Amino acid sequence: GDPPDQWEAIRMMRFPRAALPRVHETLDETGLFQSGPDFARPLLPPDLQRPLGVTVAMVVQLRHEGAPLGLVAVGCRGRREPFTAQQ
Repeated sequence: GDPPDQWEAIRMMRFPRAALPRVHETLDETGLFQSGPDFARPLLPPDLQRPLGVTVAMVVQLRHEGAPLGLVAVGCRGRREPFTAQQ
């Protein structure tokens, strides 16, 4: 339900290691993380998620032969609780 310009802005987002070192360290260690503006220690800056209305997000690192290849991100609007292990 998002307008095309918002989809394009999301698609073009880049997160350099220097800008978000905790994000990259966590992805390298565990392969995923969850974050939300209301989390005690959100990995993503709250002002990045709030304009999109995202209340909780999960980011999973895609790897090929152990090397990072890309990310898959899922965000919810309204939900506050973290994703479960099954989700």
